[in-house]
Amino acid sequence: MGVSTGRVELQKVLPLEMFLRYVSGDLLAVIATCTNQRLAEQGKTPNVTPGDIFKFFGTCFYTSVIKFPWLRMYWSEKYRLPVVADQMSRNKFFNIRANLKVVDDNRVSEDHKQNDRLWKIRPLLDAIRQRCLQLDRPETVAVDEQMIPFTGTTSLKHYVPNKPNPVGLKNWVLAGDNGLMLDFEIDQGKSKLISMLTDARPGVGLGEAVVLRLSETLPVESKVYFDRFFTSLPLLDALSDRNLKATGTIMKNRIPKPVKIPTQKDLGTRGTSQCSVRQDPAKGPLGITTWLDNKPVILASNHEGIYPEDECRRWSKRDRKFIAVSRPAVVRLYNRSMGGVDLLDRMVSYYRTSARTKKWTVRVILHMLDVTATNCWIEYKNELERTGHGERKDMLQMMDFKLRLAEQLIEEGSRLDRDMDRTMPEDADNTAALHEADNQSCSRVPVPPVKRRHEEARHMPEMDSGKASYHRCRLPGCSKLARVKCSSCRVYLCLTSDRNCFMKFHR
Repeated sequence: MGVSTGRVELQKVLPLEMFLRYVSGDLLAVIATCTNQRLAEQGKTPNVTPGDIFKFFGTCFYTSVIKFPWLRMYWSEKYRLPVVADQMSRNKFFNIRANLKVVDDNRVSEDHKQNDRLWKIRPLLDAIRQRCLQLDRPETVAVDEQMIPFTGTTSLKHYVPNKPNPVGLKNWVLAGDNGLMLDFEIDQGKSKLISMLTDARPGVGLGEAVVLRLSETLPVESKVYFDRFFTSLPLLDALSDRNLKATGTIMKNRIPKPVKIPTQKDLGTRGTSQCSVRQDPAKGPLGITTWLDNKPVILASNHEGIYPEDECRRWSKRDRKFIAVSRPAVVRLYNRSMGGVDLLDRMVSYYRTSARTKKWTVRVILHMLDVTATNCWIEYKNELERTGHGERKDMLQMMDFKLRLAEQLIEEGSRLDRDMDRTMPEDADNTAALHEADNQSCSRVPVPPVKRRHEEARHMPEMDSGKASYHRCRLPGCSKLARVKCSSCRVYLCLTSDRNCFMKFHR
């Protein structure tokens, strides 16, 4: 399906088309297969179709925009939301979410499980990252951490204070200044990250390994910005060897002692700056700039220094007004280019999919799909600007884009289910009725046709041990209560010493 340049065509086609570039229909079919396998292992009916996975993710996107305080309210009688409740029953939605799987556990070797702690969701991560690597690289990028909120139990969980979501999994992200995610790596520890490097050096720290890993796909002469957690002089030298321009704030204890860092008293007035430059033919130039704002700010760069200076507005407590303060070029460029990952986080937080779950895999899957939807919207905006339709009135805002994406996912899921029903053989008519029953809010299952009931090898009695375990017997003419249901027909039938409706029903 080609990309159209018209306003109407872009709004109609692009959301689903762009989403499937990250998460293909084939991958969603694999998720349906693996989820069915999980259901079968638990003794439940494996009735999840690829169309159901489309509708499940579309429903998740709807609930991320149209928010209720409690997820079950979308299906409640009083607050029912038809756009959600009419597409999938409440039980089926929670059944899919509780058993959502991306891989077949039996096909993953023990060595792979030991070497990759993210193996349970690796196919999805690889698919999303593969699309990110195909995106055009801007001249200026930033590296920073992103938190995936999760408070359950997992060895991958971190606590990072002073974050909007301080507890969760840590995701290292490479992003452009417009918030477009270009590469990422979910943290599995320092040793795992270093083992991924193509040019690992002895003594590499975690922050250095992150930048070296994410910058491997950047073209030469790209400008990379990062904060003081990552910055070190050996890192800047390593990036210079790759012909990459790098800038970052730096801690004092990471600067060699021969370099004198001026104190606040040495700098004097606000806006004063000093720069120490290293001229080493073997390693290349490197500058350490100290600028006095409210307190000294130290930045290290292999391509920028103080000049050309400009002025910025700062609030003066003493004068109780805004004043003009001199600002070095390296500070101006850092402030302008460093916010890409924070911008991505903010856009994701506007319409984050709610998932109160104890399973970290479900939380990460839904988070990565939220990031994917955000990436699609940014790509959509860029495409409109490229084709001359970049005015605000000509584009869908992020909320409208995500709602359109949810609508198209559900429509595609319904189309897949209709196609499956048309290709279903005649002897599977009861399976179709079973799927239809799961999509209804009522728990009463239709009686299967006679032909299906007489296939005795497929019918086994199952005892229902739930709280509401007594149901009316479905054999015509019987009005007794039964606790046994057929494993294939899923209807309740009497099976006692004095009344065997189960055998009469299937005879």
